[in-house]
Amino acid sequence: MESENEDTDSGAIAKKWLWGVNIIAMLFIGGIIYSFVTPPTQVDPESEQASTFDAEAKSDLKNLYWACLKFWEQSNPDSSCDVKTASKPENGYVWTSGIVISGPLGNKSNFEAWGKYFSSSKAYAINSSGEVSVIEHKMNGGAIEKVEPLSYK
Repeated sequence: MESENEDTDSGAIAKKWLWGVNIIAMLFIGGIIYSFVTPPTQVDPESEQASTFDAEAKSDLKNLYWACLKFWEQSNPDSSCDVKTASKPENGYVWTSGIVISGPLGNKSNFEAWGKYFSSSKAYAINSSGEVSVIEHKMNGGAIEKVEPLSYK
């Protein structure tokens, strides 16, 4: 009789232990899934980190513009310059991680590109004169859609 109780007790303990491990595994997997389905948080637009991100976005747009200028000097100014063209070694553009670049881009006379740091609320445009402006925008599938220019700075 005693050995039956010991087997039953050890079986019950094993079942409780197995349930505990299953619950921990489910919580772990749930946490991983949650981290993939939640959008990245926006940075407070007044924070020092936001101003750093915004400066990086403006700098990246200017670097893209300078690489396109170099491309137009070496080829026809009527040729269209895009991120792929600007990124060729002879043009020198190097994309900054975390920056989203969109826009119609274009040739030397109608060039325009839009950029923002992925977690920033501000987006910027650079035009064919190299002027950077804040733009009203919305995100569409990872691309920036310009609504209208706000100001040139």
